[in-house]
Amino acid sequence: MTISHKTAFRTVLSLIIVSLFLVSCRSAGPNKAADATEKNITMTQEEQDKRAFALFQEFSGLSAMADRKSVLPRLEVIFAEIINDYPKAALAQQSYVNLIRIYLNDYTPALYDKAEELYQRFNNRYAVSSGEIEGPFFQAYHRDGKWEKALKLASPAVKRYIETRKLERPLELFHYSEAKFNTGDVVEAEKGYKIIYSLFPDSSEGVTARERLLEFQKKRNEKNNK
Repeated sequence: MTISHKTAFRTVLSLIIVSLFLVSCRSAGPNKAADATEKNITMTQEEQDKRAFALFQEFSGLSAMADRKSVLPRLEVIFAEIINDYPKAALAQQSYVNLIRIYLNDYTPALYDKAEELYQRFNNRYAVSSGEIEGPFFQAYHRDGKWEKALKLASPAVKRYIETRKLERPLELFHYSEAKFNTGDVVEAEKGYKIIYSLFPDSSEGVTARERLLEFQKKRNEKNNK
């Protein structure tokens, strides 16, 4: 083999080795990620709480800064890390709420797709809800006039009330009634407001429901007096 042929052979061989090395690196990526995920899943409750708390402390410091916009990317990373890496931590559920609030309130227009996808993940992971995670959605839907979305979110709770005649909280029925009111279905809205005021008269929803009912009555009186 001549020198030129040997050089060419070595060059080709080097390219093949480099190519194989790059392929092996690409193949190793997902495996390493899977190992990291498995490590977090098997982490004890105490360790997950400890790591999540450390991240939450960083959030507390950042949230006190005047320029929230500049720290927003880091806040999103913090909450996403707690959600994804420490799902058993006591702060995981609150991290869902905080990240959803960022998507709904810190962006114009609101990042509804991301917030709603996160809400679905929350429901798939946890079997309980205090209404805290739904609250930011109802506020944003009300703010932006997305009444159909509000109706969709509230409907399961309203359906449960119709079936059981039990209402744990006024939140969903109130926003269901507000959505009906703002889409012109005053009859259905009034039914909801009456239930809310009768069951939760001293709540903020109950106070507003009473105001709505007085408005309806005033309009009826004015109509009858014409």
